[in-house]
Amino acid sequence: MNVFSFNCLDDVDEKEGDKKLLNDNSLGMLNDTAELTLHKQLAAVENGTCEKLAWRAVEVREHFRMVWKNDAAFLKKLFPLFDCDDSEHCPMDVLFCEKVLVPPTKFRPIRYFKGDKFENPQTVNLRKLLEATETMRAVRMAVSGGKNNAALMELISTRVPGKTMREKMHNSYLVLQQRIGAIFDQDLDRTSDQRSLIPGIKQILEKKQGLFRMNMMGKRVNFACRSVITPDPYLDIDEIGIPEIFAKKLTFPEPASLINLPKLRKLVKNGPAKHPGANFVLRPGGFKQVLVEKREERFAEAKRLQPANTTRLAHPVKVLRHLDRGDLMLMNRQPSLHKPSIMGHRVRVLTGQRALRMNYAPCKAYNADFDGDEMNGHFVQNRIARTEVAEIANVGSNFLVPKDGTPLLGLIQDHVVSGVLLTLRGRFFNKEDFMHLVLAAFAQTSQRIVLPPPSMLKPQKLWSGKQVISTILLNCIPRGQPLINLTSKAKTPLSCWKVGNLPAPKFEMSESEVIFRQAELLVGVLDKQHYGSTQYGLIHCCWELYGHRCATSILSCFSRLFTTHLQVRF
Repeated sequence: MNVFSFNCLDDVDEKEGDKKLLNDNSLGMLNDTAELTLHKQLAAVENGTCEKLAWRAVEVREHFRMVWKNDAAFLKKLFPLFDCDDSEHCPMDVLFCEKVLVPPTKFRPIRYFKGDKFENPQTVNLRKLLEATETMRAVRMAVSGGKNNAALMELISTRVPGKTMREKMHNSYLVLQQRIGAIFDQDLDRTSDQRSLIPGIKQILEKKQGLFRMNMMGKRVNFACRSVITPDPYLDIDEIGIPEIFAKKLTFPEPASLINLPKLRKLVKNGPAKHPGANFVLRPGGFKQVLVEKREERFAEAKRLQPANTTRLAHPVKVLRHLDRGDLMLMNRQPSLHKPSIMGHRVRVLTGQRALRMNYAPCKAYNADFDGDEMNGHFVQNRIARTEVAEIANVGSNFLVPKDGTPLLGLIQDHVVSGVLLTLRGRFFNKEDFMHLVLAAFAQTSQRIVLPPPSMLKPQKLWSGKQVISTILLNCIPRGQPLINLTSKAKTPLSCWKVGNLPAPKFEMSESEVIFRQAELLVGVLDKQHYGSTQYGLIHCCWELYGHRCATSILSCFSRLFTTHLQVRF
C-alpha cells in the first residue's frame, strides 16, 4: 500500500525560524515565539479583528498542542484515547491527517463499459487530491519567486479563483481540504455537482447497498432457511412458525437408542415426503443411506435400525429426522447490530404456509416490522448447541437490553388498547365469556387452571376484567413461590377519568394507580407501562422475581388474551 503525502499546508509567509515547532523536551509543544503568535490570534478572535477567513489545520494543531501542554491530565481522563506512553509526540496529533494511504491498483481496477475504459471512482478521488496538492504547490512557487514564469502564472490564474495571491492560496487550501474529505465521505464535497459525486469510503461501506450487507452477508449455509416474516399473536413470544416445506428439508442427526428407537423407526417409515419423517440414515463410517419413495424399502430399513451397544457406542446409527415441533432454532434478522439480533426460538411447524410466523413482542429486539422483512433460521445440529440455545440464547434470557438493562420485549399497538379496555372499572363477564378468555390465554397448557370466585353474585354471577389478569398471574407464577405484591401507576393520566365538569379524581384508588396484592389486580388499568417494553412494570417485576420462563409465559398469555378480547368485544 502506497502513502501519498500532502505536507504543504504551512503559511506562505511563515519564517524559517517558525518551522521548528517542538520545544526542547520533544513533546510537540510550541516555543515562546509561536506561543506569543497564538495568543495574538486568540486575542484578535475575541476582539473581532481577525482578518483570516479560516484558520488552517497547521494553526489549529498548534493550538491543540498548547491545550495538551496545559491540560494533559484532564484530557487523558476525558478521552482515554490520548492516554498513551508516547512522550515524543503530542497525542492530539492523531486528529490531523498528513498522509493518505493509497490502495493498490488491484483494488481499484479499470472499469469497462461498451468497449470504453473508465477510471475507478476511487482513482478519480485520489487524482483530484493529487491535482489539488500540485495546484497548491504551484501557488507557493509563484509566491516564493515564480512570478516571472508566464506559464505558471497563467495556470494559476485559470485554475485558482481569487484576486490576490493570498486569496488564491486560501482557496487552494480549501479545495485540498474538500478533496481529502471527499475520499472518506462524498457529503463533504460541496463544490461538485450532485450528479457527479463519487462515493467515499463511508458510502462504500454503509447502508443496504454497502460492501458488508451486499457482498459479505446473506451467504448460503447448510441447515438454514430464509423467508418473509408475518405476525401471529397466537404463538408464544419465544416460538417461531416454520412452514412444513422447510421442516421437510431441515434435518437433525438423532442417535438411535433404546429409548427413542420406536419413534425413529416410525420416522423412517414415513420417509422424506411425509412430516414428521426422515430423509437419511447415517451409519458408522460416514455412509449415508437415502430413504427412497418406495414404501417396502423404507419399512425394511426401519427394521434394520438398531440402537447403539457397548461395541459401537462412540459411533451409533443416526437418523436425520425432519424439523419438528419443540425443536430449537436460532433466528436472525440482518443487520445484526447487537446481541438480541440472534435469539433462540421454539419451533411450531405450520401446514399450508410459505412464510415464517412470529409474535409481535420480539420485534423490537430484531428491529423488525412486517412490511416485507425477511429473517434467517439456523437449525443447530448437536445437543450441546441445543442446550446453549435453550439456556443462553433464548428469547427470555434476552429480555433486557445489553446496553443499559432496560426491558426489550413487550406488547404493542392493539394489544395495549385491548388491555386497557379489559381492565377498566365496571368491565364484567359472565361465566361463558370469562372461561372463553381464560382458556384462550392458556391455549397450550395441560395443567389444571385455578379459577377465582365471581366478584358479583346477584343478580347473576359475574367476573371482572381485572380477575382475568389475576387468573393468568396466579397460574403462571411457579408453584410454591411467593405471590407478587406491586404498587405502581399507569401511563393513562387522571384526566381520562374526569366526568363532565367535575374535577379529576385523586390519584389514590383511581384507575391510574395500579395495586397488586398476592397476584390479584385490585385497582387500576394495565397499559403499556406494565406489559410494554418499559422499566419496573408488571412483566419486568415478574422477570426479576420468577425468571424468564414465567415472564415469557405471562406475555404469551397476554398476547392471546388481548387478541381474543378484541374479537369478543367488537
